[in-house]
Amino acid sequence: MDQAIKDMLKQGIGITDEDIGKLSPNMQHLLNNMPELMKHRLVAEVTESKYCFHGLKPGDKYVVEGGKLNVEASTAAPCLGALGPVDSFSTLLMALIGGGAKPTDGTDLGNTRCHDLGVEHGGLGEVYFKVYTEEIK
Repeated sequence: MDQAIKDMLKQGIGITDEDIGKLSPNMQHLLNNMPELMKHRLVAEVTESKYCFHGLKPGDKYVVEGGKLNVEASTAAPCLGALGPVDSFSTLLMALIGGGAKPTDGTDLGNTRCHDLGVEHGGLGEVYFKVYTEEIK
């Protein structure tokens, strides 16, 4: 692993040299590709919404940068039932970049929905998202 990345980890999260030595090859590769990861954000945009208790509506967005919700850039109200499924796409983006992929602006990562099952299936609301990347400028 690059020494600058090791130094950043030590300073940023207080990790020890011993624990750095325990990192998996995949994690080391991802960390070495951190500059590429930081060039991209994940966007989960609401495409459909029905009876959402938190008021999410088409066009609302969650913006995730480096695995962290960017509250200022997000327009959707925080909802754990929606953020849980979105989080798996953040992990997917990190895995892709860690594997050497270089997403472009608008790379389609797929679709997901909130945890609520909707009225027809014992829940209340239903919210669906299109998930894609944006380049951070």
